[in-house]
Amino acid sequence: MKMMITRLLLLALVVSTTKAGILPPKQHVHITQDLGPDVNLMVHCKSKDDDLGVHYLGFRQEYEISFRLTFWGKTLFFCGFNGFDGKLEYFDIYKVKRDGECGNLHCRWLIKHDGPCRFNAETGQYDICFPWNPPAAAMEASTTFD
Repeated sequence: MKMMITRLLLLALVVSTTKAGILPPKQHVHITQDLGPDVNLMVHCKSKDDDLGVHYLGFRQEYEISFRLTFWGKTLFFCGFNGFDGKLEYFDIYKVKRDGECGNLHCRWLIKHDGPCRFNAETGQYDICFPWNPPAAAMEASTTFD
């Protein structure tokens, strides 16, 4: 019995340390500020379990987050953005159902005044645009944003 447990533990160790392993590959989200050279964009991203802290982006600067998708397929990261004359905007920067494994595990977002635009590999443009989260969703997010 001890030998069997030892073998199982050894097998688990080998599988988890191999390149393929049993863990899903990391998803990367790239956030680029496109609000103009006079804007210093504050970005604060979170998931249910992780607070990634506050970061500031100058014009065309990029911030990258990376994570593994949950086994249950419910990974969600949301961000607060402040650089709009003091107005705080929120957006779900990664949702499995919407983003899947976009861009070969690299989702690229351009932050604009009207909302974020995702890179479209088919057109080579940032032309998949979304509005900011509605105020009710933003209020809900802000209660978990402190």
